[in-house]
Amino acid sequence: MSGMAAVGAGGAERPRLSLRWREAINFYLFLAPWILGFLAFTAIPIVASLFLGFTKYNAISPPDFVGLKNFRFLYDDQIFWKSLRVTLTYTVVFVPLQLVSSLLLAMLLNLRVPSMRTIRTIYYLPSILPTVVTGLVW
Repeated sequence: MSGMAAVGAGGAERPRLSLRWREAINFYLFLAPWILGFLAFTAIPIVASLFLGFTKYNAISPPDFVGLKNFRFLYDDQIFWKSLRVTLTYTVVFVPLQLVSSLLLAMLLNLRVPSMRTIRTIYYLPSILPTVVTGLVW
C-alpha cells in the first residue's frame, strides 16, 4: 500500500479552470447587469420605436405595416419643424453652456482659499440635507 497514491473520497479530481478562464467568466458576470440594462432600457426601445414608426398601430389591434406613409406629411407639419428647432436650439446652445458652467463651478470649488471648506459645505448642503432629514425622520 505504500506505493499507491491516496485518492480522495470524491474519486477522481476535477479539472480546475485556468486563471484566464476564471477571469473571463468573472468579467462577463460583472458585465451582465450593464448589458441587461442597456438592452432593456436603450436597445430594445430604439428597435421597437423604429418598428412602430413604420406601422399603423393602436393598443387594441396588431401593428399594420404602412412603410413611409407615417413620414409623408412631416415636411408640411409646422409642429414637427417647431419641435426640431427647439431640440436643436437646446442641443447646440444649452448643453455646451451647461457643460462650461459646471466646469467653471468645479474649478471655483477647487481653489485653494482659506474659507473654501465652509463655501463647499454651504454649496453642497442643499443636496445633502434632504437625505439626512429623510434618514432622521424615517
